[in-house]
Amino acid sequence: MLFDLINISDAYTFKAEHLECAAVVTALLGSGQYSAKQMDGDAEVPFFMFGGHDEWFQQHFGHDMYTALRLWTSERKTELIEALNSVLIGDRREYERTLPLLADDKREEWIAGWHDRHRSSLNDIGGRAKRIAMAIAEGHRPESAPQQVFVG
Repeated sequence: MLFDLINISDAYTFKAEHLECAAVVTALLGSGQYSAKQMDGDAEVPFFMFGGHDEWFQQHFGHDMYTALRLWTSERKTELIEALNSVLIGDRREYERTLPLLADDKREEWIAGWHDRHRSSLNDIGGRAKRIAMAIAEGHRPESAPQQVFVG
C-alpha cells in the first residue's frame, strides 16, 4: 500500500504492506504530529497530538502502541525497515521511472541529490526515516521511539 505522510513540511509518501506498519512508521517519524492516508484506498492513521494512540491501536490491532512498536522493531523489523527506507519526497512515479536507468555507481549520489532538490524544509523527514531504519537494523533504539519500547 502507498501512503501519503501528512505533515506541515514537504510532501512525502511511503510504502507499507500493513496498516499497522504504516501506523508505526507514522508514529516514529512524527511522534503523533503526523498522520497517514492510503493513496489508493481508505486506510488512515490519525494524528495523535492530543493522545488517543493506545485506544486506536487497541481498536485496530488488539494491542497498545508500545506493544506495536516493540513488535515491529523486533519480530517484524525487516518489514519496518523496508517501509522506512521507502519514505520519499517528491513525485514517486518520476523517481521510480528514473532510478532503474541509472548506473549502479551513480544511484546513491542521484538519490541524495533528488532528496536535496525536492526538500524545501529544514525538517528532514526523509533523512530521519533513513536514520531510524539504520538504528533499528543495528539493534538500537531510534531517537524518536519512547524509551519503554526498548526496555528489557
